[in-house]
Amino acid sequence: MFPCLRSPLHRRILRWQASKKVSTLGAAELQEKRHTLRRRIESWRAIQTIYMPCIEQVRAAYYSSQSAASSTQPTLDDTSIPAETPEVTPLFFPSSVSSSFWLTGCIPGLVDKERRLRLAQADDGLNELRRQLRISATLRDYKRVQVGGTSQRMGTRMRNLLSRFQDKTIRCAERYSAAYQALSTLDPDGHWTARLQFLDHKKDLRPPRRSEDDESRESKRELSWIWLVLREDGPPRAVASADEINDSKSLHPLWT
Repeated sequence: MFPCLRSPLHRRILRWQASKKVSTLGAAELQEKRHTLRRRIESWRAIQTIYMPCIEQVRAAYYSSQSAASSTQPTLDDTSIPAETPEVTPLFFPSSVSSSFWLTGCIPGLVDKERRLRLAQADDGLNELRRQLRISATLRDYKRVQVGGTSQRMGTRMRNLLSRFQDKTIRCAERYSAAYQALSTLDPDGHWTARLQFLDHKKDLRPPRRSEDDESRESKRELSWIWLVLREDGPPRAVASADEINDSKSLHPLWT
């Protein structure tokens, strides 16, 4: 099994494809992004062989399994990159290869380096996710109070702005989830599990305070865990303000 752990540019291109309409300009922009990503993958692979001597064996096994699962037979060697879709080309970090390769196929300390990298990525992704959620909540408040139904043009601009921030929020969530997936493989019982949790994109991506269309407004409402975290080097600390926490009628046991 080869988990699909991608770089931010991989995920950005995939989301761009899913959200943009097909046009001449869009196709040209997509091609430019693919060229950029392909060059980065080529540079990455040249360096990767130094730190992961097992990588050629891993790639061969991956492309062999892909060929067996597909009716088509792509022509690939150990260093080639599928020219059409570099955004789905796996990078094969230590977290995405079998643990049997960690001792024999990676230089000493490489797995721990990725663990620390992924931990920083998870923290950064979570911080940025909270920031984007706050900004989106503020924009929705502004739209409701200042814009309302006074101007169709202004309403359209606000909807487009909110859509852009929603895309940024999803990218932050994907970044955190990728780091969480890698950490779960590299260090499943580490100290990080005491404060970082699985991110449910359908339930957890909500601001700390109630919105006007909150269905739970007259019932109990729990804050998402992303607003109630444990500091890595100290006592519990809330990342939501006191007013925002008090807005919830049902608090996390940590704060009661």
